Amino acid sequence: MDAAVQQLAYRQSASLVQFMMTQRQQSFARFVSNFTGEKGLPEIAQLWNPIYRDPLELSWRKELRSFRNWALLSFHSGLFWAFVAVLTLAAWLVKYLRNRARRREWEEEEKIYQALDEEEKSSASRYADPEEDEDDEPRPPWYA
Repeated sequence: MDAAVQQLAYRQSASLVQFMMTQRQQSFARFVSNFTGEKGLPEIAQLWNPIYRDPLELSWRKELRSFRNWALLSFHSGLFWAFVAVLTLAAWLVKYLRNRARRREWEEEEKIYQALDEEEKSSASRYADPEEDEDDEPRPPWYA
């Protein structure tokens, strides 16, 4: 048999045994003791009987489809980590785009400040104050 099919069969068996132990509220040792010796033959025969086996399988499959199991599957299958990776990439992309827009704004502001500085220099030379008298009088500190 294919190894993957064998692993699937083992996992299904383990899942069914776990389900039966949960239903009967038994430990593994007590569960196995039900199927050993002479007293275990009727239990084993009951598991092969379709009247008992088919409803057990249906309830087991129903349990497998529950929301709790889907959440556990997502954690064990790597889907959770793929989701975390996608969220990380999305957060990085948002941050990158926001920083790029911020840099563009800063560049525009820098251009505006340079234009204002050039305008101030040219207007300062046009409207320069005439030279003041050299009267040697002391001036208050706020006089500029």
